[in-house]
Amino acid sequence: MKNKLVSLALFLVLSLALTTSQALAWGGGQGGPSMKRGMESKMFKTLALTKEQKERFLTERQKMAKEALESRQKNERFRLEMKAELVKDSPDKDRLHKHIREINNNSTELQIKRLDLMLEMRYQLTPEQRVKFKEMVENERKQMKKSWGKKKH
Repeated sequence: MKNKLVSLALFLVLSLALTTSQALAWGGGQGGPSMKRGMESKMFKTLALTKEQKERFLTERQKMAKEALESRQKNERFRLEMKAELVKDSPDKDRLHKHIREINNNSTELQIKRLDLMLEMRYQLTPEQRVKFKEMVENERKQMKKSWGKKKH
């Protein structure tokens, strides 16, 4: 159970650090490039990444961000087409279903790519960096838990 939680935490933190947030994918959310740069800077310092690791990380993150943007744009086109279809007197149910499937397929593919990238980047870390990374993830998880607790009250 603990390994599953650590894996989930790793996935969540790297997803935030490596890509645009899911909230932004739906057109909302807070933060932006400066927030991501702050997270990257903190991670780079905490893990003491080499120049090569930083370059690889940034290159891969940039590639992922481009793919995420393309996916969000496709999904937005599908949503607009669905909206146009829904206002018709006789909407094409099959077409609407097709758009929903496309949006879901795009989102699933993007999540798979994010996971693959996270795993690939993890493999690039030294054993010492992995230990530091796990500690960093645990601290982030604790802080998120604290902030969630404050929002509920």
